[in-house]
Amino acid sequence: MGFKFVVAFAAVIATVVLLESSDDRRAWLGKALMMISYLVFFLLVRLVPALFDASQHYGYECTGYILTLIVLVACIIVLRKNPSARASSRQVFLALFSVMLCWFLFEEAFAMVFVQTDGFGYTSAAKAWRARYWKPLNSLGYRDSEHPATDFYRKKTLFVVGDSFVAGYGIKDAKDRFSDVLQDRLGKQWLVANVAQPGWDTLDELQAVRSHPHNPQMILLSYFINDIEGACTKSGYERPPSVDLPSPFIDAFTQDSRLAGFLYWRCYRRWHAGPLDNKYWSFMKGCYDNSRVWDRHRREISSFIRYANHRRIRLMVVIFPSLTDVEGTRPYTAKVAGFFRENGVPVVDLTPLFSGRKPSDMIVNNFDAHPNVATHRQVAETLLPLIRGREQGKPIR
Repeated sequence: MGFKFVVAFAAVIATVVLLESSDDRRAWLGKALMMISYLVFFLLVRLVPALFDASQHYGYECTGYILTLIVLVACIIVLRKNPSARASSRQVFLALFSVMLCWFLFEEAFAMVFVQTDGFGYTSAAKAWRARYWKPLNSLGYRDSEHPATDFYRKKTLFVVGDSFVAGYGIKDAKDRFSDVLQDRLGKQWLVANVAQPGWDTLDELQAVRSHPHNPQMILLSYFINDIEGACTKSGYERPPSVDLPSPFIDAFTQDSRLAGFLYWRCYRRWHAGPLDNKYWSFMKGCYDNSRVWDRHRREISSFIRYANHRRIRLMVVIFPSLTDVEGTRPYTAKVAGFFRENGVPVVDLTPLFSGRKPSDMIVNNFDAHPNVATHRQVAETLLPLIRGREQGKPIR
């Protein structure tokens, strides 16, 4: 429940009560002072945290409370000096009260129902989704079960390593991710550990494997075409924004109101998101075409391959194209797949699997281009033969 709604709601109720009061001066002033004290209390509740956390939007909320307080005091003064205005003003305030009540109830109901991810994890709905569904979390901070240490020695161990595609962003139940489906299909003699975090690139994934307290027998590395981004920025190229954040005032309102956020971001997607998306993906494709960036990224990939070879870990790779532009990213997934194969690493490039399909059939929602449950299951079924082949030591093709 947003504090702004509480304050506005309380202010309207108090005004109506005051309008219905008798002309007794002492009772009238008592109610007015009680309401003013109530607003000042809420102002202090939000002002104190703002002194310690400037990143929050408390300053805009406090401004709203101060304006509300000024308006309320002004109404009290005007109505007290003009008793004849009370009757005509009563209908206006009662109508305002009705509108606020309807908005308040609808907002709370909508906030309970509308919980949805987006591609940049910024909206209030996406934050609510993460708070509700981003579990379980193990002691290493991954969205995965807490595996007993003995299982890493008694069972065949497979690490599925990657970014948000592996972590299951947009997937409510972690059991629906392709790593968990693999665990189910491979059986109890296997331990499939999910080692992933949103936003990771190739070096982040390598560091996660190196720092893990256990060594796997096999690694399935999930590669998405934005994994080159780290190499690109380190080469001196600035990443364009994937989204234009709203002004602080609008941002404060859309973060506090789920309904306002819903309306704002849909308008944004309709009129503004396209050019930014195109600019971002043009930047990504340009990174692959830039020889300096590609050489740096090849060194990153090679370091992962060398680590696996040194530890005698059987490495496999699955490559995801952009699910909203499968054909547009085909040259780049093929380029990465070719490099892995040149170095003796078996690869499953999912581009042919997804080619010709509607993006809406593969992604979580129109705001989130991560794979949905059906896509995760299809990926798992596609990877099973590769994993079983590597387990049996079949030659790499």
